[in-house]
Amino acid sequence: MTLFDGSGAVVTAYTVTLAPSEWKQENRPFFNKGGRNNIDEGYARVVVLAGSGVEASASAVDAGTNDPTTLPALP
Repeated sequence: MTLFDGSGAVVTAYTVTLAPSEWKQENRPFFNKGGRNNIDEGYARVVVLAGSGVEASASAVDAGTNDPTTLPALP
């Protein structure tokens, strides 16, 4: 997983290893993995190195209204 800020600069990259049928949720990855709490825009790139059937999504919370939004991964 690689996290990018809105300009396309890499914030951090890390590996997530999952067993079959396992799932993982990363909370506040730009802060907890990348040490950044000032990201106004950003995105993640997920690369599957082995296996198949992997699903990914992200969620964002509007800082003004506290409304959540789920974002599906793009192919």
